[in-house]
Amino acid sequence: MRNHLRQRRNQIYRTTEYWRPPNFTRSVNWWHKLGAVIRRFFDLQAGSIWKDLVGELPTLRGTVLDLGCGAQPYRILLPSNVTYIGIDTIDAKTNFGYENPDILYFSGNTLPVKSESVDFVLCTETLEHIARNIFKRNV
Repeated sequence: MRNHLRQRRNQIYRTTEYWRPPNFTRSVNWWHKLGAVIRRFFDLQAGSIWKDLVGELPTLRGTVLDLGCGAQPYRILLPSNVTYIGIDTIDAKTNFGYENPDILYFSGNTLPVKSESVDFVLCTETLEHIARNIFKRNV
C-alpha cells in the first residue's frame, strides 16, 4: 500500500483538470428548471451552495454584485426589486463557455463598478481561481 502512495502524483502540482462538471445553463423554460433541480441533487457543490443561498438571497435589498457569475445560476433566488450586476472575466467564454449579453466582462485588477455602489457581493465560484493566481505570484 505504501509503495502505491509513493507512485501517485501529488495533486498540488496539477495544472489542468481531468474532468470538469458541465456548465450551468440559464433556466429559460421548465425543462431547464427541471435539469437544474436534478443537477443540484447529484452535484454536491451546486446543491450545497443552493441550500446555503436559498434562505439568504430572497431577503436581499438594493444592488447585488455577482462576481464570477457565469450562467448566473443563483440569480433566480433574488427578489425582483433587487438591482443585479453580473461580472465575469473577459476569458469566461474561452475558458468556461459562458457568454451572456447582460454580463459586464473585465480584464485586469479593477472591477468596472464604482466604489461603495453595491450592497451585497455574491462570489460562489471564484476562490479556486484567485488562490491559484496568488500562489503562482508568491512562488
